[in-house]
Amino acid sequence: MAVYFPHGEKPLSEVKAKFTSDIDAAKKHEPKGVAFVTNQEVTLGERKELIGLVGDVDVVIFHMEKVAALLDQPSMVGVRQQFLGIDPGSVPLNLQLKIGGAGYLAVDGDELREGLLEVEDESDRETAESRRAAPPSETHRFGALAGILNQEPPPAPTPEEVETAITQRRDRVEKVRWSIEDYIIGLTCPALHFTITNVAESFLHDLRVVINFAGTHGAEKLQADDFEHEKLLDPDYERPLSIYESTVYTDFKPKDYPVEWKNEDAGLEVGDDSQDHLIKAEDRLTVAMARQ
Repeated sequence: MAVYFPHGEKPLSEVKAKFTSDIDAAKKHEPKGVAFVTNQEVTLGERKELIGLVGDVDVVIFHMEKVAALLDQPSMVGVRQQFLGIDPGSVPLNLQLKIGGAGYLAVDGDELREGLLEVEDESDRETAESRRAAPPSETHRFGALAGILNQEPPPAPTPEEVETAITQRRDRVEKVRWSIEDYIIGLTCPALHFTITNVAESFLHDLRVVINFAGTHGAEKLQADDFEHEKLLDPDYERPLSIYESTVYTDFKPKDYPVEWKNEDAGLEVGDDSQDHLIKAEDRLTVAMARQ
């Protein structure tokens, strides 16, 4: 550590003389690096010139502007008050945000959708053809079953009716394509999580924190057990429950869980939408990033 705090502004020649003297003295001790702190204003060009004089020693110059910027940080409020007599005024905020995880870019969605649709289209055509070509005995059996239910047996669809149904399905899938991609991403991508820490020596109450992820889109994180093949073409599909099953709610969160998220035009917004909870550390956001 080397310091140069003379009274008043000094020419570069004097700063250079003190700087080189301190570096030469430090080299005798084989330092890994030297921090040179001064109250003098040293321009970017002058800093490059000074560092060029020291050879293979790693040097960082803390000049007047950089020292002032460090002292202006919220964590330095005590130093400013104790040594500079600067009144801190209201308690400053000093929040630290750490984000864990990564954003993902969805690709090849059109190819996946087209492949799934082709399988469904071919299955519908084969099923309709099989019904039209069914022997009279099988047709009679379907008729008997329909009679038990007091219904008329449905006729086998014509090729034109099959193609119309296929076109209608493709139109529906195109309208909900983004919801389908959200479903796939929610199943396959790890969730994003974040930690908000108050670094300042103060207690925060009723603080609302909103985090904006510009140019991104959020999708709900799902578990592998949530996978339903039908949702790859119909995101609103709900598997019918058998008489032995019941609906179980699995999205458990702590009481008054503060984190809410929504997709806006500008991107993903995460925050405390209620404005009446404390933001706690290690709140986890069940959302994967998608579609840049």
